[in-house]
Amino acid sequence: AFAPGRPVQMCHVSYAGGRFNPSWVSNGPSLWHIVFRLMCEPMNRMSVDFGPIYEPNEEEKEDALLYSRRVRENMAKWFGLLKTSHSYDDVRLQALASKMHAPLNNAVIGADSIRRFFHMKLDDIQAYYKKFQEIGPNSDGLLSQEQFLLGLGIEDPEKSVEWARVFELLDEDGDGFIDFRVYLIGMAFANTELDNEDVLKAVHQIFDSDGDGFLTLQEFTSILHNACPSDELYTPRSIKEIFERVDENKDGKIAISEFTKYCSEHPKISESFHLWRKNFQIRPLPGVRTKLAGGGAGAMISPTPSDFRADSKEAKAPEGKAE
Repeated sequence: AFAPGRPVQMCHVSYAGGRFNPSWVSNGPSLWHIVFRLMCEPMNRMSVDFGPIYEPNEEEKEDALLYSRRVRENMAKWFGLLKTSHSYDDVRLQALASKMHAPLNNAVIGADSIRRFFHMKLDDIQAYYKKFQEIGPNSDGLLSQEQFLLGLGIEDPEKSVEWARVFELLDEDGDGFIDFRVYLIGMAFANTELDNEDVLKAVHQIFDSDGDGFLTLQEFTSILHNACPSDELYTPRSIKEIFERVDENKDGKIAISEFTKYCSEHPKISESFHLWRKNFQIRPLPGVRTKLAGGGAGAMISPTPSDFRADSKEAKAPEGKAE
């Protein structure tokens, strides 16, 4: 229970030693199935750990959302738990996926953090999702390069090498497919005005393939190979050395704060990311309506409807679809 403006007793409930995870999620077993499985166990072990009582300050008493975020952050820190950005927006996106008979797991993208970072509305994300489904992903909810280009009205990839390159940039693991989360971030990345710190955060999100808020060594390697080209050869050893320097708290993963701090202290790397972003800024294609951000030949393009804010100002965009 959570009462805005009132002290909160932090506690952590965990089940250990069982052969069944009793956590309920919308895409998992039903509640009755979970109850039945628990009743079939010879014994169910549960532990409750109590943390300190969190007292809100005056600012937190006036802002319930700020208070809830800080309580959440303190609980994660106190109990050593992973904090994700999943929210009710993901549930609503899953509801849309269910109506469209699409894979529900592919609709869990950490929508709240993406929405806040790119100043988007949930309606914008849902519009992108509908367009993504119209393009025709496979049964796993993944989009191939051919489908991506066909969704833009491009039947011959050779006629748009630039858009094919955009797909390659989004396909960070090189398997020839992208999911909705990567598609969404990539298109928003191309259409939103970002300062240096925001560009770094966006790069972190694009290559954070599992969306857990951290970069693994493998994900960091993808950044150096794809988004940070250099004359020097990045060997596995040199990449690991850089990774360990960026990972200040030595927990084996790189948080956004660690990533942005290191890159800000190394302007050459930040500059590389800005140059990499220009790959998303390409000439409009005949017959494809686009959203222009800056105008001219280097205008940024979105193949989907959007109505999200750039620099806190509303900017309507026409539908980006082949006519």
